[in-house]
Amino acid sequence: MISGALPLFICEDHWKIAKLLMKPLLGWAVTLDPLGYTYSQVKTIPFMILAKLQQMLCENPSSKFKSLFEHVKETCKRIMKGEKNYLGYSFAEEVADLFYNYTSYPILRTIDAIPHNAVFLAQVYIGIENGQILWEKSAERDTFEEFFRAMVEEELRRKQRWLDDKTNITHWLINLLNIDEEKYITPKVTQAVFELGLNPQDYRMKFLSVYRATNQLFDTDEPKEESSAINFEDTKEESEAIDSQKTKVSYTQAQKEALDEYKQVLRFIMRYLYPMRKLFLPEENMKDPALFMPWGINTPKKFFTLYIQNKLHSRNYERRQAIIAGKYRDPRTQSDDFIKTVFNQAINDEVTKRVNAKKRGGERADIFRFTDDLNEAAGALMDASLQYSLMTFAESLMHPRVPYAHEKLKMLLTGEFKGVPLMTKSFRKYWAGKKTVHKIYLANPHNEDCKHFVYKV
Repeated sequence: MISGALPLFICEDHWKIAKLLMKPLLGWAVTLDPLGYTYSQVKTIPFMILAKLQQMLCENPSSKFKSLFEHVKETCKRIMKGEKNYLGYSFAEEVADLFYNYTSYPILRTIDAIPHNAVFLAQVYIGIENGQILWEKSAERDTFEEFFRAMVEEELRRKQRWLDDKTNITHWLINLLNIDEEKYITPKVTQAVFELGLNPQDYRMKFLSVYRATNQLFDTDEPKEESSAINFEDTKEESEAIDSQKTKVSYTQAQKEALDEYKQVLRFIMRYLYPMRKLFLPEENMKDPALFMPWGINTPKKFFTLYIQNKLHSRNYERRQAIIAGKYRDPRTQSDDFIKTVFNQAINDEVTKRVNAKKRGGERADIFRFTDDLNEAAGALMDASLQYSLMTFAESLMHPRVPYAHEKLKMLLTGEFKGVPLMTKSFRKYWAGKKTVHKIYLANPHNEDCKHFVYKV
């Protein structure tokens, strides 16, 4: 079954008719209607076919694919020479302007400017072959490297998995950047609370004192996770830390997952971007293009600048707004500034959130609901059943986006945390019902772990 057809250039006399018949054929291939032709179709479909043929030719360099590539190439050259938009602006001029300004103006890299990067590379290649785009391989190699590296960054942004809408960005950054909460967050919260004159009961220390006594620990003996993972305060980095198997840099679980995710995405996009690169640099024979170092991402700071910024700008409008506001940073040259900014921003946002939670009221249920510190939540719940109805605590969880809703629900249902009893069994049984727990789950549907407890009450 034939789903579409593309007239090819054979000779000048043939092309006079073929270029007229091409438009209704493209309209039919895209919209199933010969009258559905638009100018963008002739700028896209033949070049998309050329890009696909180049990929197939690299995978299987047979004479068949070589012949097909040359025929489609000649057709694309004729299309670029003759096409103009409704303003009289030639197709070649559009492509040339995007190519010349691609590196200098990041806003020209977004989907609304360049819908498909592999197709754009095919268009640039044809423009150079026609002599409509000036590019000397010997003199412009560095310029092309910058251009291609910027394209890799943009393509990674387009093909990555988006962050879930319910992701708490602050917690995500704290986890990814391995920020020490005891060093950077807790002291600032304590100072802010003291300056505001709130001085609420320190439920966190209340719980920890019982926990230490139960486990026969001294203040300095509280178990802490010792980690040699990368610390983003450090300015010294190994230049081959990302791709090298022998690097001494270690990563947290969240950082490893980020690296593994982007390695997979990079390998995927190189399946079609690197064959297009070979059109410009046919003598190049890179052993493994699916590495970060050849594209200028050779240190942890550069990688996580690329990763975090792309994740925060997953949607096209988010990237455009960041560029317009001057918040976009080049991962290869401005990683120090970016990491420092998001590092401090994550700390400040978390401190503000915790202080606001304490300002909303000193009642135990309020603290239990708003706190991001599970030790503090446990302390607020300790012996609370003697003075307050546990339903007050249950109702505090019936709100969306409660921090650590699953863990807090588990405290209420089991009556303990880290092996420390928080209430007596009689009080624990008083409130727990399927309807109540189900309401908590409905308020936090993104936390699938809550479902596990709904049917165990």
